Amino acid sequence: MKTSILKGLTPKEAEEVEADFRASLRLREQLVKILEEKMRTKRASVRQDDKYESANWAYLQADYIGYERAIYEAISLLDVKENK
Repeated sequence: MKTSILKGLTPKEAEEVEADFRASLRLREQLVKILEEKMRTKRASVRQDDKYESANWAYLQADYIGYERAIYEAISLLDVKENK
């Protein structure tokens, strides 16, 4: 579990959040699958031939990179590998 999840919590709250986090492994695994599928879909969309014709192609690439970074950050907070 990332320590940023517990930031600002009292020790009792942190304990409760840790217990809830451990108990939610199946839910977190499912969320990771959904996020990964969203990223695959976006990646396929970005690679369509008609996108290369766009005058805004560089902006589309920058948007995709930012999107991918955000998805990876969310996946890292879900932290499913640590619990296996």
